[in-house]
Amino acid sequence: MKKIVLFGVAMLLLFLGINTAFAQNLIAPQNNNQLQNIERNRLQAQNLDQVEEMNQTRARELEQERIQLEEKQQEFTQNQDRTKLGAYTISTMLDLIKADKNAEEALNQIENSVQNTLRAEEKIRARSKIKTFFVGGDQRSAKDIEQQVNANTLRLQQLNQIKNECECDQSLKSYLNEQIQLMDQEQERLQELAQTEKEKKSLWQRIKDIF
Repeated sequence: MKKIVLFGVAMLLLFLGINTAFAQNLIAPQNNNQLQNIERNRLQAQNLDQVEEMNQTRARELEQERIQLEEKQQEFTQNQDRTKLGAYTISTMLDLIKADKNAEEALNQIENSVQNTLRAEEKIRARSKIKTFFVGGDQRSAKDIEQQVNANTLRLQQLNQIKNECECDQSLKSYLNEQIQLMDQEQERLQELAQTEKEKKSLWQRIKDIF
């Protein structure tokens, strides 16, 4: 009887430990986002020179992160880092361009989307030619990228509207436009990648097309 009780207690402790770890995993990303937002609020540039300095510092940080990756991952990570860098840079300009909380939220969502598009692009790049030959392209990953691109396109339109309505220095407005364009170009690249992947037909589809 004593052994049964001890076993029950051990199983209860194990269950509580698993659930605690699971809860921490759910809460941690939210805390990280909150800390990131707090830190970002402290890093508001006072002028364009500071914006450019922060941009260069963040670019070097991203470069150091890429060096730690495998060589085959570095190229498309560098492409997607343009979105990260653009979102970060504009986030340092929010006070200068007198943007509201909606702009900050859009930038957070754009930056967070990179994790999803990176994962999807990595799956597409890693897909074997043999698998693609028989079953076609990775439709799920292509769809994931398209969903993120469509959402980011709307967010970039919102940022463009803020730029157009900004009563700020022309040099500041031009720099803001440059960052938006860089992110927009990356969305176009991702859209093309997704479309190309969707068009890769399976062996059965190609046979059906012949007959």
